[in-house]
Amino acid sequence: MPTKLGVLAILVFWLVVIAHMVDREVLPRYAHDMPSVQIDVADEATRSVPGRWGVFRDGIRLGTLTTTLEPIDADGTFAFHSYYHDLAFSTGGVNLSVKTMTLSTIVHRDGRLAGQSMSARLGLDYQGLRVNGTVNVNATVVDGVLQGRCVMTSSVLDLDEPLPPRSVPLGPVLHSLQPMNRLKNVRPGQRWVVREVNPLGESMAILGRQIVAKFGSKVLNFGGDSEAAEYLAEVQPDPVVWTRRAESILCWRIDYRGKESTAQTWVAVNDGKVLRQEAKSFGETLRLERED
Repeated sequence: MPTKLGVLAILVFWLVVIAHMVDREVLPRYAHDMPSVQIDVADEATRSVPGRWGVFRDGIRLGTLTTTLEPIDADGTFAFHSYYHDLAFSTGGVNLSVKTMTLSTIVHRDGRLAGQSMSARLGLDYQGLRVNGTVNVNATVVDGVLQGRCVMTSSVLDLDEPLPPRSVPLGPVLHSLQPMNRLKNVRPGQRWVVREVNPLGESMAILGRQIVAKFGSKVLNFGGDSEAAEYLAEVQPDPVVWTRRAESILCWRIDYRGKESTAQTWVAVNDGKVLRQEAKSFGETLRLERED
């Protein structure tokens, strides 16, 4: 049976996994000639219509993702929600199940970040130890700095810690690598740079290191802050055909090339609807396919 420190390390592992998933969700971009996420009257009119996606890892279905856009009338911001259902995967001898997880990014109309949050119900199986719990993270941007708290409750240990504050760069935080409903202004030959900037994920990773250091555990080794990755995004010159349920749909394909990973997004030519997203990194492929 793992020691208390071992159990703590497992719980911190949750933080790392969640931070990684948040990292996939929030990658601000800085460029001039790039597609933009539609925040307009049409989106506001369809706020109750969710997007449904299948989540696949190396061709094996992991679970389901639902995305929604919620205009917040009180302050004119918009909340982009991603709801994950019944995800299950293994890594490093740890079997992790995500019963439910909600990742939310709140932005102003011009795309500036206003806040981020994450809540999840998790189950974990490690060397005969089974742990169930919840993680809730809420953070808001105050004077250009993301501030918040992380609260974790589980069958073996509870945590309530402030997030280390992280600076938020100026500029939009939404981009075409996110599972969005539509992209507008997609044109063949467009090129721009995507830079990974993820204040919530960075804060959670730092918190994980602080917790490990506080308890003197050597079970997990968190490295220092790494340099933000960059991706070159390019819309292919000719549309491609994507077949779904025996229906052939003409799409623009956006290719992303980074130092250690690549990704692609398929966008319907006729209406800008995002139909498929795929990322390849460290020998693994994660794919989202539109199912509505």
